[in-house]
Amino acid sequence: MRKSLFSILLAACVIAVVPSAASAAPARAAGDPGGGCSDNRPPYSRWGHGWWGNDGGGHYWNGWDDGDGRFGGRAYDYRCDSTHKGRVDRVMVAVERLRGSRCQRLFRSGQLGSPVDCSRTHWMRAQGTRRWHHHIPSVLPKGHYRLHRRAVDSAGNRERAHMRHLWIR
Repeated sequence: MRKSLFSILLAACVIAVVPSAASAAPARAAGDPGGGCSDNRPPYSRWGHGWWGNDGGGHYWNGWDDGDGRFGGRAYDYRCDSTHKGRVDRVMVAVERLRGSRCQRLFRSGQLGSPVDCSRTHWMRAQGTRRWHHHIPSVLPKGHYRLHRRAVDSAGNRERAHMRHLWIR
């Protein structure tokens, strides 16, 4: 009798627990901002206007002509759905001065490093997210430059890097 009573109680507990476990919220996937919306698309960014120009000699950077040595733009992240908006976490930028087949990387201090192989990019975090900018504290020497940008969203999705060739005259 004791065994059968114990078996009945055990079966009742199993029946009570199984439906509640089945109705529990599913585990969120990596990059899921919550509520079943999985963010697997990278954000996108654009260069802003006004800090660069274009003439017969190609793109040039207005640079310090306006006194601030800034460049910037905007960044956006896609919506998962109407209730789950994506969020840009950061925008990364890089500045390189081209010296033949080598590059001088710009560091946060505003100083250019020694010429090195151009295969790796030295990323720095820009200020802002949806409206971002980067300020270079010292005047850069005249020359041919490459500027890079890449946005990263809160789920860790990275935009592919974009590049712009410019001249400082």
